[in-house]
Amino acid sequence: MTKLNHTDYITIFLIIILIALISYYNIPIGIALLIIYSGYLFYQFQLKKDKKEDVIEGLDKIYNEFDELNRLRMNQLPVAYVIVDEEGNIIWFNDAFFEAFYKNENKTDIDIKGRNIENELNLNLEECLKKDTLEYSYQKIDYDVVTQNISDSRGNLHIINFFDVTLLKRQKEIYKRYEPLFCYIIIDNFDEMIDPLPAFEKASILSQIDLHLNEWADRKDAFIIHLENDRYLVIFEREKLEVMVDAHFRILDEIRDIQTELNTKVPLSLSIGVGVSNKPKTIKEADEMSHLALEMAQARGGDQAVVKIDDEINYYGGRNEAAVHHNKVKARVKAQALKEIMKEADNILIVGHRNPDMDCLGAGMGLIDAARDLNKNAKFILNNNNYGIYNFIDLVNKSEKYRNSIIRPEEAENFIRKNSLLIIVDTQNANYLDFEPILNQIENKVIIDHHRRSENEISPTLLNYTEVYSSSTCELVTELLSYFDSKSVLTPFGATALMSGICMDTKMFLNRTGVRTFEAASYLKRRGADMNQAKSILQDDFKTYSRRMKAIQDAEILYNGTIALSMYQDDSEYAKIIA
Repeated sequence: MTKLNHTDYITIFLIIILIALISYYNIPIGIALLIIYSGYLFYQFQLKKDKKEDVIEGLDKIYNEFDELNRLRMNQLPVAYVIVDEEGNIIWFNDAFFEAFYKNENKTDIDIKGRNIENELNLNLEECLKKDTLEYSYQKIDYDVVTQNISDSRGNLHIINFFDVTLLKRQKEIYKRYEPLFCYIIIDNFDEMIDPLPAFEKASILSQIDLHLNEWADRKDAFIIHLENDRYLVIFEREKLEVMVDAHFRILDEIRDIQTELNTKVPLSLSIGVGVSNKPKTIKEADEMSHLALEMAQARGGDQAVVKIDDEINYYGGRNEAAVHHNKVKARVKAQALKEIMKEADNILIVGHRNPDMDCLGAGMGLIDAARDLNKNAKFILNNNNYGIYNFIDLVNKSEKYRNSIIRPEEAENFIRKNSLLIIVDTQNANYLDFEPILNQIENKVIIDHHRRSENEISPTLLNYTEVYSSSTCELVTELLSYFDSKSVLTPFGATALMSGICMDTKMFLNRTGVRTFEAASYLKRRGADMNQAKSILQDDFKTYSRRMKAIQDAEILYNGTIALSMYQDDSEYAKIIA
């Protein structure tokens, strides 16, 4: 029906009133005028209706032409394009799709409409709908598949676009092969071992190291820069990294052999760091990744290469024992930093690894003494007691001063403040922590450890004092506390706990001991450490001792007296100690 506007209604109303007035004075004339006006209105309504139909017809024609133009343009698109229903049956496709997947077929001889796209192209429609972009290959051509959903009278339909990324993918592979990588190399213990040597011996060693490194770089078509006396930068293509990894960085062995070639007593080794990423990185970011890899190699004791590929870390080498650094400047700096961090904390919580031993617990007790000397409240979190620390826990429970210094994990929440400090001892692996949830509850963290760094290293930290050359964490803590410049920093009880930890990890000073181990023990003795009590803390009870003797008694000597084998069954908590 044709709609009237506001003016039309007013005009019709006025004319009807005029005809009514005329009819009042002359009825025949009024009736005649009404008939004429009614005919006029009918004519006007019909005229407007015909015009509207003409307009609609014109619009429909334009829309059809536009729709045909769209279909033509879509058909001419260089991107392969297909429309399927919910079951994956093909409803429509463009020329590029047919050329891409049916190029050996004649379009007039084959009708692919109605066929299922999953059967035709081995394309998983469900995966296409799940992912924004799906990687797909067909006859050595690589595509990025992008799917859109539409609806019409036939129900829900899916538009599938196939973007040819073969060239782009090949270019990425070429770039990845020839991507330049930064490799940082440092001579281990240069300041302590090589720099003090006589000039002629030092020159001989450095020239041999230079020679081996340059030959190694030449074999890899690499560019090498001698940055400092003990530092090198090597730049090479990424594909060469696979060769180095396959050879387990043989250059480490070559440098180690120089000691034999020159008949010198100076142990020679390198630390190597390489950072790689599968994501686009700036030169600065790539450089930082390699620096971080080098730091990890050094922190793990040197004589090894660390290859960091994003979050994946691989280690190569590391045959030599970690070399002892005699420079005490680092320990003094770390001690002062630790002291300031502890001063600024509201309170201090200490946690170690699962199934803590005396090295872990002894280090914690030493730090509790230091915290008390700074007037800070400190607690050690212990999840489960175990056989290795029974004797010490008994001593703690009998001590009025230390009885409340060890708490359960559920009690820890009562001690957490906004500015609490968490000190992690004898581990830096988040998965190995005795009470892992506390990592997310306290922001300020300090790590003191003597183990090699791992992939699950806890970070970030305010301070990380990791020295793999050290015999024990207790040795490190003792060294730090000796630089606190306070005679009351350790009580005899704390000193004894630290001494017990050193005794345990060194097997009574028989294993992994260095000069600084005995210096730490000497310091603890001056602070009142009771050696007899330290030994009794580690002592087994008679039952455990008997079981150990039984296992030894049943042992058989194999392989020319080099291996002893004993079969002994024990399901108790003492089994680990017996072993």
